[in-house]
Amino acid sequence: MLSHNISIRTDFRPEHDVEAVAQLHNAIYSDGYSFGGAIFSTYVREGLEEFTNHFSPDRDAVWLCEVEGKLVGSLFLMNRGNKAQLRYFLLRQEVRGLGLGKRLMGLFFEFLQKANYASCYLWTVKGLNEAAALYLKYGFIMTEESESTAFGTSVIEQKYEVQLPHVLPAQIGDAEELRALSQQTFVDTYTEYNTPENMEMHISTKFTLGQIQQELTDATVQYLLLKKGEQLIGFIKLIKNHAPKELTPEGVVEIERFYVDKAFHGLQLGKFLMNYTLDWCRNMGFATVWLGVWEENARALRFYTKMGFEKIGEHVFVLGTEVQNDYVMALHLSNDAMLTVIC
Repeated sequence: MLSHNISIRTDFRPEHDVEAVAQLHNAIYSDGYSFGGAIFSTYVREGLEEFTNHFSPDRDAVWLCEVEGKLVGSLFLMNRGNKAQLRYFLLRQEVRGLGLGKRLMGLFFEFLQKANYASCYLWTVKGLNEAAALYLKYGFIMTEESESTAFGTSVIEQKYEVQLPHVLPAQIGDAEELRALSQQTFVDTYTEYNTPENMEMHISTKFTLGQIQQELTDATVQYLLLKKGEQLIGFIKLIKNHAPKELTPEGVVEIERFYVDKAFHGLQLGKFLMNYTLDWCRNMGFATVWLGVWEENARALRFYTKMGFEKIGEHVFVLGTEVQNDYVMALHLSNDAMLTVIC
């Protein structure tokens, strides 16, 4: 449990923090390891100066641990395009074993997700076993190892990398992969509730390659893809300016399909994809998001309710020859306005 005397500061103050972090590194590595001194301090300061010169609060971040104003630990996230780099992660001996490292890594990964980074990497030195164990716990894998004298002495540097779930707009080249996942996720979700004939009828008309390709060139349709590395693991299909009878049509967007590969269920990726989508809709100027969900799909109903959607009506959904009933659920994206429903 963290000591109540430790505070974690996230505002970067280069006029003070650069020197404080450099001194902290020199003190810790001089005392406990075989490197430190002028060469190592110069290496650290040069990296901190680079961070200062390119700092952007939307893409870069710092977590500075202090006790009564004294720096006792740090962690930096540096923007490297669609990748992030973890740097300057260390803690003084007296604050280790309190859960602070885990707390910092949790905050680090929250920022990675919010900023929609596709991957993250770090460089460390062989022999820092406690740090390496923490990186492995958070999904990093060692991908490179080489000798280096950058710190003023001979060390073995190691590179660790982790692939992250991220969202990006679909392109026409994604059509085949999107078709395959659309069919797979639909089968995984609904096979046990419907006849094979009705499933095949629906799939053969809604999930063809030609249909997906046509939708990807339709200006009223937007697919957002959830990927991990290069693998497509989920998607959301939006229909712009399309409203049910219960809503006025202005500024309305429909979530027509929303799926995550079942192999990745239980990892909060549905919530991540939905939050990204709602932010996308806000940024595009939409005021209301709605969807239809089968009344028997209890799992989906719980999820949408938890995300803030409310039932505003019902409509018919035809799957093959079977007529089913869907609940119409909607979410207003503005906190200071009410959902406009046609009575």
